[in-house]
Amino acid sequence: MNSIIKYLTYRSFAKLTQKQAVLKCHTTLKIWSFKCFHVSSSLTKDIDEEKEEDEVIDLRKRLYMHGDSGHQILVLQPYIKWGRGKKQNTKPELMLEESKGLVESLSKWKVVDGIVVPLETFKRRLLFGTGNLEELKKTIRRNLSVTAVFVSIEQLTGVQRKELEQAFKVPVFDRFSLVLHIFKERAQTKEAKLQVALAEVPYLRSLLRDIQDGVVGGDRLGGSTSAIGGAGETFFETRKRLLSARERRIKDQLETLRAQRQRVRINREKRQIPVISVVGYTNAGKTSLIRSLTGDDKITPENRLFATLDVTAHAGYLPCNLQTIYVDTVGFLTDLPMRLIEAFSATLEDALNADAIIHVRDISHPEAELQFQTVNSTLSSLNIPQKLKDNVILVANKVDKLVGVDPSNLSKEELEEKIEKLNIRPEDGIPVCATRGIGLIDITSSLQDKILSSTGRIVKLFRVPSGSEAYQ
Repeated sequence: MNSIIKYLTYRSFAKLTQKQAVLKCHTTLKIWSFKCFHVSSSLTKDIDEEKEEDEVIDLRKRLYMHGDSGHQILVLQPYIKWGRGKKQNTKPELMLEESKGLVESLSKWKVVDGIVVPLETFKRRLLFGTGNLEELKKTIRRNLSVTAVFVSIEQLTGVQRKELEQAFKVPVFDRFSLVLHIFKERAQTKEAKLQVALAEVPYLRSLLRDIQDGVVGGDRLGGSTSAIGGAGETFFETRKRLLSARERRIKDQLETLRAQRQRVRINREKRQIPVISVVGYTNAGKTSLIRSLTGDDKITPENRLFATLDVTAHAGYLPCNLQTIYVDTVGFLTDLPMRLIEAFSATLEDALNADAIIHVRDISHPEAELQFQTVNSTLSSLNIPQKLKDNVILVANKVDKLVGVDPSNLSKEELEEKIEKLNIRPEDGIPVCATRGIGLIDITSSLQDKILSSTGRIVKLFRVPSGSEAYQ
């Protein structure tokens, strides 16, 4: 201490008494100590989070074979033949096409073949009957390029997954795990990545529980259950604590981001900028519509499922020159597990707090009615207030695909004429071709009526002399 005091006194405390120098030195050392403590705490936190992430990645690979190498997929589309479980407004072949689209939307994943399989129920131990199972096993053995199977139902039970993987000798994915893969690949912002990670926790927990309960063989863990302390129970309990701690940490971080989002929302409200939430089935054309409504060429729509995962906001104007914010949201999907939707509750709050909603539907899709019902059902589950329900505008997008000829060979005027002759019913929505800018005037006019009504605004016209000071 004396040597430090002498050094400090010599360098910077030359004009101070020894007592003053000692006090100054103590203060300086405390500041150094405080800064070192916080740097140390920050580094420890980063190391802990990095270690946690490594352990979760390891657990993920062991439990549901998540990897970056990709797969050659055989898609199995089970469907209920009759009874209460039979889906309406669709066909097994259309369901299979959507399932193939989910697989193909992943980079490095390729569909090798697809098969529809009729069932009486999804609750059987083996899912498939003995005859169907034997035929599927033969199909996989004949096609050596198949490296995994996608069974397109919401979520397989632990028993079903175990039995099918033993029968097929390849990894088996269900709709939950495949959509998780897609979300992980698409997430760009910190918030989106956190929400995907939060959705994954209960899925990993359920798979881990199946193994611990003996539902699924421990060979999934590669014999690692004795890796910690030599006891299998220690491994399971450690991993459960890992997932619980991860879940708490992610929720805390999301809560911080939610608070930030709330501050942005309050700022918008202070500035009295109306918010319009754009929702719809995945790949219905939400982003293309926002691009056309705002004129923002930087927005780049993509023709693939779940192209938009991060919620984004874009400025636009109504015909009365009132500025608005268009919010692009994550697309909905049939048989999308509710836990995945719940994980995105923070960003879907933008839909709940909007002044109006544009529901975009792909009117040209063979399953347009089913997709419409799926979006409505999901919105209902979000408990949207009645006032907002009254401010939903339905848009029938991609109407150009119904004209019977290649729309790219038609001028905008010719296409508008053909669309008008289609006589789209009002209950189907405002006929729109977002990519060609057709129908936008009807949308903005309807939006203006609803926004002005819901926010208590009115439009007034004033006559002023041309060239006068008021005109300027």
